[in-house]
Amino acid sequence: MSSRKKINNKKNSIQEENQNQIIKKESIYSYQDFIINFEQKKEALEYKHRNASRKKHFIEIKLEKEVGSLLRIFSLFNRLNIRIESMTTTSFFNKKTICSMILVILANDYEIEHYCNQLKKITNILQINNFNNVPIVERELLLIKVKIDLQNRDQLIDILKPFKISIVDINPFFLIIEFSGDSGKIQMMEIILDQLKNKIPTFQLVDLKRTGKTAISQTSGFDSNYIFKNGIT
Repeated sequence: MSSRKKINNKKNSIQEENQNQIIKKESIYSYQDFIINFEQKKEALEYKHRNASRKKHFIEIKLEKEVGSLLRIFSLFNRLNIRIESMTTTSFFNKKTICSMILVILANDYEIEHYCNQLKKITNILQINNFNNVPIVERELLLIKVKIDLQNRDQLIDILKPFKISIVDINPFFLIIEFSGDSGKIQMMEIILDQLKNKIPTFQLVDLKRTGKTAISQTSGFDSNYIFKNGIT
């Protein structure tokens, strides 16, 4: 009887060991499945973020002036495949060794966050501001050189006067016009200039120069677009 018990006990122990191995394997497989599912969901979420609708972001970068600073920033743009719509650079009036860059970037929120995190690794960058979540005052300058005869000059000025233009240079044959505004006003002015070719036969657009967009954070709490549209000064 004792020998039979020993044999049975041995069989039971073997069965228990086999069962434990099966459970262990199943737990390993379930853990691996969990990891695979997690990675797949993570990749799907990242793909969704990367392919989210892109929009224009205003980014301000304050940095110390150093040789090669712009090269490092644009190399990072190139590596991350981000497109720059516009760029302006200015020095601080009281700190000549520090400059401020305003970049208009076409990207989604995920790309902007990733890009700003990468920018922080550049040593001479002091501060990065994303203006997309705060109200801003945005402006762009347009310089327009037109050719027009003396007889039709007054008509041209009357058409453009409501847009608060400035005549910065004049001679018997040419005018240089200065105009500033936000993106919508600049685009409207370009459309008007294109239509003037049909309205005034002697009108000829010789040259047109646009500066990049610049912006500053707004603290008044008022909508500046509403103020300008309604002529409030």
